[in-house]
Amino acid sequence: MIDYYKREAGHHFVLQKGLDRNKKLWYSDFKIGKERKDGYSEATLLMVHGNPENANTFRKPIAALDSLCQKSNKTLRIVVMDHIGFGYSDDATFEMVEMHHSYNLLQLVDHLQFKEKEVILTIHDWGGPIGVGTMLQRAECVRGVVIMNTTVFPFPVSESDKLSYSNYPLPSYFSWAGMAELVPDSFWGRHSAMAIFAQPSEGVILLLLKYLRFVVFGIGLASSRKDDMEAEALYRQQFERNTMNARSSRRMVRQTPVWGRGYSYVDHKNGLQDNHSFYLKIQNEIGRKWANVPVSMVLGHDDPLAKPSVLHQWKTALPQTESQVFENVGHFVSEVKGTEVAEAIHSMLEKPFPSRM
Repeated sequence: MIDYYKREAGHHFVLQKGLDRNKKLWYSDFKIGKERKDGYSEATLLMVHGNPENANTFRKPIAALDSLCQKSNKTLRIVVMDHIGFGYSDDATFEMVEMHHSYNLLQLVDHLQFKEKEVILTIHDWGGPIGVGTMLQRAECVRGVVIMNTTVFPFPVSESDKLSYSNYPLPSYFSWAGMAELVPDSFWGRHSAMAIFAQPSEGVILLLLKYLRFVVFGIGLASSRKDDMEAEALYRQQFERNTMNARSSRRMVRQTPVWGRGYSYVDHKNGLQDNHSFYLKIQNEIGRKWANVPVSMVLGHDDPLAKPSVLHQWKTALPQTESQVFENVGHFVSEVKGTEVAEAIHSMLEKPFPSRM
C-alpha cells in the first residue's frame, strides 16, 4: 500500500475488547509547527475520518496547519487513525457501522490518556457520530470541535425540505444511498475514489461520463491532480483488498437516509445490530456536556449535510457554533478547502479554554 502523511510516526494499537478484539487499529501520533525540545504542544488535534475515506483525507489541512503553526510559533500534536476496514488498520470481518468504530476509538483514546481540555476534535462524515460518541464519554478532555459535513442529529426531511441521500446527487438508485445497492463490492473501491474527488459543480453530464470511464471501464484516474494520485490509490485499495471492507462501507452508505435516527440490521456474523441507543445518548448529552466548548463548522455547500435545517440542528444544540459554508464545494470539503479547515483549527488555539459545566 502507498504511504501517506507521517506514516513513520504510525503505530498499531491492539484492541482489547468488543467484536474487534485482538485486531490492530493503525494510528499516527506526531507534532507539527514549532520544534520544541521540552515536548510541549498547545493542544492535541484528534482527527476522525468517515466513509469511504481514511486518515489520508486530512492530509491537506494538516499540511496547511503545519505552515500556520510555524508562522505563529505554535506546536500542535496530531493524532489520526484508520478505522477497522480502512487504510492501514486490520480488515473488517463483519458489517460495521459508527457505534462499532466509536467503541474501538474509545479504547485508543483511553490508551493515549489525553489530559483535561487537551483535545480539539475534528470530524468529517461518519467520523461525526464516531468522534462525538467517543469524546462525549471523555468530555473533560475536549477544548474545541471542528466539524466538516456531518451530523449526529436525526437527518431532517419534510415536504418543504426534501434534499437527502435518497435523492442526491440523482434520484432513486443513482442517489448516494441507492448506489450502495447498485454497485458491487468489486467496483466499490473505484466508486468511492470517484465520489471523494468528484465535485457537483462539474455538472451531471461530465460526472456521468467520468464515472463510466473510471468506475465501469477502469480507465484513467478519478482526480486529474498529480498530488491526489497516491490518495486516490489508497482509497481504492482499502476496498479492493478485502470484500468485507467494501461490504462494511456499503452498509454505512445504505443508512445515510436515516442518519442520526438510529437503525437496525442483521449482520451475517453477529446477528442483530441496533444503534438507536447510541444516537439517543449523543443527542441527550451533547448540549449539556459541550455547552461551553468552542465549535466551528467548515462546510461544502453542495451536499445534504450542509442544508440550513442541518445547520439549525447543530446551532440549536450548541448555540456557540460558528460556521463557514463554501459554494461550489461538495461533501469532501477537506479535499478542496484544506487551508480553510486548517485556519478554523488554528483559530481554536486562540479561543479561551471551555469552563466546566
